[in-house]
This record gives sequence, structure tokens and C-alpha cells, in this order.
Amino acid sequence: MKQKIILDCDPGIDDALAILFALGLEELDIHAVTTVSGNRPVDQTFENARRIVALGGRPETPVFKGAFSPLDQTAPRSNLVHGADGLGGISLPQSAAPIEARPAAIAILDILRDSPEGEVTLVAIGPLTNLALAFALDPTTIRRAKRLAIMGGSIHYPGNVTTVAEFNVWADQRLSPFDGGL
Repeated sequence: MKQKIILDCDPGIDDALAILFALGLEELDIHAVTTVSGNRPVDQTFENARRIVALGGRPETPVFKGAFSPLDQTAPRSNLVHGADGLGGISLPQSAAPIEARPAAIAILDILRDSPEGEVTLVAIGPLTNLALAFALDPTTIRRAKRLAIMGGSIHYPGNVTTVAEFNVWADQRLSPFDGGL
């Protein structure tokens, strides 16, 4: 039986490889790819995801554009680690798939609502903004997910943003006592 997932990401090079890998696994049924501001601004990560899904031979897989800024409404946090386009300058053909109109957080909730409880796994490999927004909109429906798997955090090693923070978890931070907030 295939594992049904929603893949929430901010496609830079790392997420591009993860998307292609996931698309190639017969064990996975990807209900949607949702994008968020992270490695690059959301307009770029959305376009990157659309192109990657098409490259992976699965243009029917819907891609939804998500949050354009972190929860604290600061300017989108992005970096140039993956190049100006997020894909290291690799030119991919445009996707011919129709553009999905629903925001990612709404699409996540709709998919979970329309699926049997405990059937869809949320796989977040970018900042957690879309999932936080979905939870804020409807905490009951988001709990219908089978599980949540995230790529983020660090216990035994320093983070890649600060000595205690990894980018995907750090991206939605609110001001805290550690950085002069509260």
C-alpha cells in the first residue's frame, strides 16, 4: 500500500533532489507539493517546484504556493546558499501544468479533510510556516494527519544559522528573550 504524503518545501537544490526522489518512489503517493518562502522567496520556490515536478515526469501532481513571509511578518527569510534562483543556476523547462489557485495552507486542510483520518503524512522539508498557518486556521483538521515528519533542528551539533538554530526551524521564530524580544 502506498504511503500518501503532502510534501511541504522551499525548493533549493536539497529540496529539488528530495522531490525528484519522492516522485520516483513507488511506495509514495504524493497528493500535493506545497511551497513556502525559505531558500528563496515563495514565488521562486513555487516556480522551482512546478519545474521539478514536471522534470520528474509527474506534471499532474498539484503544486500550491504558500506563505510568503514568516509568521512574525518580517521580510521573507531567504538565503543565497543555493544560488539566485535556488537551483544553482540550472535551467529547467517551464511546467505546462495549470497553476493551482488555493494557498498551500488551505490545500493542506482540504486534502486532510477529504482523506480518511490517519491516511496522509505531512512531510515538511522547509520552514514550517504553511503547517503553522494550517494549524492556526483549523487545529482539528490538521490533526487528521497520520504523522508529521520534518527536516529541521539539531541536538548534538550546532545549527546552520546560529549555534542553536537550524534554518527550517529558525525561519519562523518570533522574538525571544535570547534576541532581545519579549
